[in-house]
Amino acid sequence: MRSITFLSIILSLVFYSCEECGIDGEPTLKVIYPSQDTLSLKSIKAIGSLSPIPKEGIASYQQSGVITLPFNLTADSTTYIFEQQTKTDTLTVFYKKTVVNVSKKCGYIIDIVRPENNKEVESTFEDVYVSYIPYYNNTKGIQSSGGEGVIVQIIKL
Repeated sequence: MRSITFLSIILSLVFYSCEECGIDGEPTLKVIYPSQDTLSLKSIKAIGSLSPIPKEGIASYQQSGVITLPFNLTADSTTYIFEQQTKTDTLTVFYKKTVVNVSKKCGYIIDIVRPENNKEVESTFEDVYVSYIPYYNNTKGIQSSGGEGVIVQIIKL
C-alpha cells in the first residue's frame, strides 16, 4: 500500500513539473500567394531581417502557394520585395512586438500583434488582406492551436 502511495506521489510530481513552452523559434510571416501565379515568382527579399529566406522556400512555395518569411525583429515593420517575371512588388507589414515572460522555466517570448495605430500594410499589390493571430493569450497562455502569427493573403496582383 505504501508503494502505491509513493508511486502516486512521484507520478503526480512528474506530471505537475511538465510545462509546455510551445513556441520554439522566431515569429514568422505566412504569405498566401495566388495559386495561378506560382510560377511567375523568381525571388523574395526581406529588407532588414537577420534571418535569410531559405533558397528552397521559393521552390516549396511554388507547390503549396504558402511561403514563410522572417520578420525584422529590430523594427516595427518589415519590407519584402517580390521579384516576378514581369514586375517587382513590395509589401511592408507593420506590427507591434510584445515581450512576455511565460514562466521561469520557459523564459521570455516575442509575440507579434496588430499595431496600435491600425496601420497594417503598405503594398504595390492590388489587393492584400492581413490577419494577426497572436501566439500568446494573457488569459490562456501559449496557444497550442490557433496561434499562427501574421498571415498575409495576396488576393490580387
